[in-house]
Amino acid sequence: MNINKQFSWSLKQNWILPIRFGRKYESAFSDAPVFALFLGNSRSGTTLIASLLDAHPEMVISHELDILRMVNTPIGKLGLYGRIFNKSRWFASHDAQWQTYSYRVPTGWQGRFDKLKVIGDKKAHHSCVLLHQDPSLLMRLERKVKVPIRIIHIVRNPFDNITTKARKGAQRQLEATPEKLQEVADVYFRNIDMVETIKRDGHFAVHEIQFETFLDQPERELKALCSFLGTSCPDAYLTACLTLVNPQAHQSRQDTYWPEALKEDVLTRASRFECLQGYRFDQ
Repeated sequence: MNINKQFSWSLKQNWILPIRFGRKYESAFSDAPVFALFLGNSRSGTTLIASLLDAHPEMVISHELDILRMVNTPIGKLGLYGRIFNKSRWFASHDAQWQTYSYRVPTGWQGRFDKLKVIGDKKAHHSCVLLHQDPSLLMRLERKVKVPIRIIHIVRNPFDNITTKARKGAQRQLEATPEKLQEVADVYFRNIDMVETIKRDGHFAVHEIQFETFLDQPERELKALCSFLGTSCPDAYLTACLTLVNPQAHQSRQDTYWPEALKEDVLTRASRFECLQGYRFDQ
């Protein structure tokens, strides 16, 4: 793509279409009562769960729009929502594909909606990075959208999560040296601690899910998540979502050398957080 085509594409995606959708769906956007935001760590199952929510007829969840970076811009509520809808629509038009996986839900509403009740964004890791830099962003986002923000936090066995992040994903399979694992572990727990701080503050409702539990009992967990967001979980929607859920998560920790001292460090740090209880290296 040459620079002129790239500029034209960026102008269309970031300004022309969001403004058009903001105007077209102004009434629906204004009436949506809940804003959902994913926080936490990448490579933890957030893309799957966000895609399932985006397939709900009453939800629009954008794939990695990075909404918090727009809080300090002049973009208003309709502009933000127009961007969210456009990113959801774009992701759906590309078969909801991320890396080599397709997250398209058959018969789902990805890239569109019926009656909008929930709108939001999935950019878990970088949202935490931005909140470390400026903790006021969440409150200012809430003032901008003028509806309650509800936080979704997905956790996964920290040894698997850290290993996969160190390898830069399941596909790239870079070498996860002990030094790299330690570096990623520090970032991992910094993000967990950010969510814990938000929970202690008590202003924002937080719903936490252990990804392995979600895979083991997806029907129960998806119903609970929909209830948290203030929507129902229709049978047809649930059935379609379940076709995407693989009951087994890859245990990437088993493919990487973890020094015993680093294992103990991760277990000690994990013991401070209720959401990480029960996780072990050999389980």
